Amino acid sequence: MSLPDWPGVEHRYHELSTGVRAHVAHAGPEDAPPLLALHGFPQHWYEWRLGGEYRVLAMDTRGLGWSSPAPDGDYRKARIAEDAVALLDDLGIDRAVLLGHDWGAWSGFIAAVTAPERWIGYVATGAPHPWQPPG
Repeated sequence: MSLPDWPGVEHRYHELSTGVRAHVAHAGPEDAPPLLALHGFPQHWYEWRLGGEYRVLAMDTRGLGWSSPAPDGDYRKARIAEDAVALLDDLGIDRAVLLGHDWGAWSGFIAAVTAPERWIGYVATGAPHPWQPPG
């Protein structure tokens, strides 16, 4: 399956320390603040309309889009959160804005809680807050 074309997007593959070969759509100026976008299920990077003032990194999560399947068969959201941090490590990025939608939002909540020092801020879309009181 060929990659959808989008103006200003460069496609790169990153070998993550988690064992995943991650496809990432890069857009925006390299010197702009980084923003890592995690898509929903069963989507991929093309869910995002890339551009603007951020260095956008739209990662296809393990087993979806053009990223490799999970080498250990583990698709839990905690593992996707680990992949997100591993991508920052691979790119030499200390901190980024994190954006998640749907399944990516749940993975983003986990990444924000387990590695808060890596995120400038976090925006979750298409998912309820995990600590919302009943009623």
